[in-house]
Amino acid sequence: MGVGRSLLVGYGWMRTCAFAIALAVSVSACTGAVGSGHGTTGIGPDDTDTDGTHGPFRTPAPDSGVDLGTPTADGSIDLSSGEGDGGDAATTDPAADGGTGPTTTDWPDATNTGVGSVGALEPSGSIVVSANDTVIENRDIGGSVTVRANRVTLRNCRIRSAGLAVLLDTGFGDLLMEDVTIEGTNVPTREVVAVTLRGMSTIRRLNISKYGTGIRYDFGSTGLIEDSYFHDMHSIDGQAKDGGIHGFGTTNLVIRHNRMELDGEYGKMVLKFPCDTPASWTSGKNITIEDNIIAGGAYAIAAGYCTSTPSKIWENVVIKNNRFSTKFHPKCGEYGVFLPDSVNAALVTGNVWHETGLPY
Repeated sequence: MGVGRSLLVGYGWMRTCAFAIALAVSVSACTGAVGSGHGTTGIGPDDTDTDGTHGPFRTPAPDSGVDLGTPTADGSIDLSSGEGDGGDAATTDPAADGGTGPTTTDWPDATNTGVGSVGALEPSGSIVVSANDTVIENRDIGGSVTVRANRVTLRNCRIRSAGLAVLLDTGFGDLLMEDVTIEGTNVPTREVVAVTLRGMSTIRRLNISKYGTGIRYDFGSTGLIEDSYFHDMHSIDGQAKDGGIHGFGTTNLVIRHNRMELDGEYGKMVLKFPCDTPASWTSGKNITIEDNIIAGGAYAIAAGYCTSTPSKIWENVVIKNNRFSTKFHPKCGEYGVFLPDSVNAALVTGNVWHETGLPY
């Protein structure tokens, strides 16, 4: 594979600041579906709207002392008095507190990602967060989590949903997700997105499955995802779309040391940074994809270059030291690792075949 031109990756981490004064937690029946405006892109006006053991590189979750309280007669929980504040929230620099992490031979799987013992979790309905510095942990959530606040932490939780499971809304940031399991429950089509992020986030040890589309890094997003496990990525009909990560206009994103497997039928990409987008949409820049196991899709990766739309080329894309797996297809993706020509503007170096260790 030829190496594209070397590009310098800059990390200008952005911290968004917004202010809110209340946290409302709506406890509903665990029916799952929240919102229906995902369509083919995952954007819509109502976007707002399994058990594993602690693995070798998981750090114990501290006791934040947060009490989500008792539902009132109308089913809501009022934390505006401040009970939801405090705990360990995300840092401004998502790479700063990453710890040692797993080694290159200690790959993410069911034993070292996601929630700990499900039996120790407290049942919950959908949650809407509007108070800064809120910590939500040890919850078994049937529905969704919508974040409209800064420095929110979601830790050691299981979220089961038939629709959008987590939304970080526009204008907010510093979301930290650690040891979270997201599991689709009868997700109707491959178009449904599990997680939509529109601000800065840090994600570690996420275990995500049973969605046709995984994480969408939307306009305004930036961050880090590491040590996470994407598997059984398909909707109830067995189909998949962009089962790993799909970027739109995101900047300064690091995708590091994850296991990403797209096994569903008609799956497009495991990692997709498109430039065949509407004229009003902008492309992103400063994307680093390193030290991951990647398997599946039609092509596994679309790396931000289209000969037909040179104005939409993504800047500073680095794809290094990854392991391309033949678990589902002899060529990693059904037709190959990279969408043809999509790496013409990327630095591609140090990648190998996972099963043999031979250079790509």
